Amino acid sequence: TGQPLTPSSVTNAPLTQDFASFLTAELQQVPEVSRRIATVAALLGSFFRTSELTRLSNKSADDVRIALAPLLQRGLLVRNQASDASEGQHLHFAHEAIRSAAKKLGDAEEQRRLHCQQGSLLLEGLSPEALRERLFEVAHHLSHLRRDELSVAERVRIGELQLEAAQHAADAGARELSVDQLRSAEEIVSWEDAAVLAMQIRRELAEALILTANVDEAWALLDEAQRHADAAEKIDLQRLRLAIAVYK
Repeated sequence: TGQPLTPSSVTNAPLTQDFASFLTAELQQVPEVSRRIATVAALLGSFFRTSELTRLSNKSADDVRIALAPLLQRGLLVRNQASDASEGQHLHFAHEAIRSAAKKLGDAEEQRRLHCQQGSLLLEGLSPEALRERLFEVAHHLSHLRRDELSVAERVRIGELQLEAAQHAADAGARELSVDQLRSAEEIVSWEDAAVLAMQIRRELAEALILTANVDEAWALLDEAQRHADAAEKIDLQRLRLAIAVYK
């Protein structure tokens, strides 16, 4: 643990329990302020911008630069070639196991708060085009919000965004990711908040559950939707019930 890691030795290393323990020990060698900034950076993803890290950590750019220095010196973080003056440096974790170890150093409730804060910053700060490009990232952060923390308007907006992310995931064949996004949307948007959106979320979740062989859960969801459906929606739900019957 006394020598800095080289990018190739870290990136190419197999992910074993011993290696994960080694990386955790490496993180323990840096100052506390560096461990804390690594924990915040880990929530931003494998790749991140120092400008976003500065905003999320509520520290100055100089304080962030000083905190990052030991992590870079030890090879735990790596500078990317691409950079943008408006975004600061582009960095990434040398190995996904380092990011995982950094995340585990943080308090669970504090991590949830940071996810919510980052999601809100992105949702309010990104242009429509940038939001589409980072849709999954934003939806992931916002999935940590609790329903009682949001106004009805906020629930509807976040539910729509999570529904869109789920649809893109389904189109890409990422069915489990689609189910996760729809479940988050279901928890956020109630029938009282927006009945049409609530129906769409639950109908698409039921269909996604059928495709992932979770037929009992899909059936229960359709029972709930049936109680809130109009005549046309009941016909559509019946079609899904017939699909479930095939799987059963």
